Amino acid sequence: RTKARAEQIALAAAQTGFDVVVLRPRFVWGRDDTTALPQLIKAAKNGKLAWIDGGEYLTSTTHIDNVVHAMLLALEKGRAGEVYFVTDGAPLTFRDFISRLLATQGIDVLTKNVPRWLVAPIVRLGEYASNLTAGKLHGPMSWQEYATLGVEVTLNIEKARKELGYAPVISMDEGMAQLAVR
Repeated sequence: RTKARAEQIALAAAQTGFDVVVLRPRFVWGRDDTTALPQLIKAAKNGKLAWIDGGEYLTSTTHIDNVVHAMLLALEKGRAGEVYFVTDGAPLTFRDFISRLLATQGIDVLTKNVPRWLVAPIVRLGEYASNLTAGKLHGPMSWQEYATLGVEVTLNIEKARKELGYAPVISMDEGMAQLAVR
């Protein structure tokens, strides 16, 4: 919600003459990650990570080097008031991406699976409890975490390709190789 509101404020500023360009990457990953990868590793090691409906839904991802590249292009070629989606290219299954990501850290493929019909209502109840108790009670995952980990989200980057000349500068294989624990 806060990101969406910040974007609305920024785009409103573009109406008054500020050069505002918005980039929307999806599932940012790569070297020096202090958010997603450490949380995934912790959950996997604690046995708290499971596939939702097998993890076979599609997701878009964006390596940090591709985000930085897109930022530079947006500064140079972006049109004020415009929004550009950026990713690593073609979507892949969430299960494949997360399995590869965890494998770079020596963590084997997960086998736990929970059905979506069970997870979604539990997440809703947890969010409700959190709202009622000002965060004192909460469910096993937030709605944001569920949206990141359990819902198909794919982005179309054609506008960024056409208007910015965007193309990923690092491939999935190269990014994974950078993360590999030696």
